[in-house]
Amino acid sequence: MFELFKDAFPALQSDAAAYSDGVRIWMRIMGLSFLSGIIFIGISRRSLWIVAMALLTMLSLVFGKVFFPEISRSTFGAVT
Repeated sequence: MFELFKDAFPALQSDAAAYSDGVRIWMRIMGLSFLSGIIFIGISRRSLWIVAMALLTMLSLVFGKVFFPEISRSTFGAVT
């Protein structure tokens, strides 16, 4: 089972490598902005929800690639 998860990360990265540079930069900026909410978790409850949803989205991409490897990352991102 661990091998399935270990294989999912390179598969997701290869899917993302097919995107244009602008899309990959945008994905990194959005990931950093969502996860930067960790700094404000003690101050605002909304930041907790934003960080939780960002982590849930990341986990759903990994689990989706593990259980449905034939479906692309963009399809899972659209469904999520």
